[in-house]
Amino acid sequence: MLSHAASETGEKAAFPLNEMAEEYFKVAFHSQPVRQENGKEFNCDLVFKGDEKVGMVKGVRSDIGRAMLNIMTNAFEAVQLQKEQKGEAFQPKVIVETKKRAKGVEVVITDNGPGVSKEDQQKIFDPFFTTKPPNKGTGLGLSLAFETIVLVHKGKLNVESELGKGTSFKIFLPA
Repeated sequence: MLSHAASETGEKAAFPLNEMAEEYFKVAFHSQPVRQENGKEFNCDLVFKGDEKVGMVKGVRSDIGRAMLNIMTNAFEAVQLQKEQKGEAFQPKVIVETKKRAKGVEVVITDNGPGVSKEDQQKIFDPFFTTKPPNKGTGLGLSLAFETIVLVHKGKLNVESELGKGTSFKIFLPA
């Protein structure tokens, strides 16, 4: 609800996508509760692969950033959950890649968390749908991301996931 209220209605302007994506990636990681129940620091491999050809994109920077932040935050929560389930042998990893495409740009956010079932993938962008336990999520983050990317910016937002192996979200923004 707060994200809807805070959403900008500003005009679209050009901004450097790689810089913004890397900034929000760091913010997402540092905003996570980084302590496990046993008191150990949470370690995660953070990989950013920015395609230099991406350059500037046109859109409402803060809205696109908030959409990416919601997805990135979910990725960090997923790898933390996988670490709790698999133990010390598991090494969490989140990758953010930007890619220049023929008719726009793509941002791919991938984690090696527990994955999302095929059934849940069909509902994942619905408002108030969540796979998180009660009091752990509102079910608005991905629906707001979908609204921002697809409805406002006329892009695409897709999810690919395999249980036990991880999840990738692909954001496409047209040129």
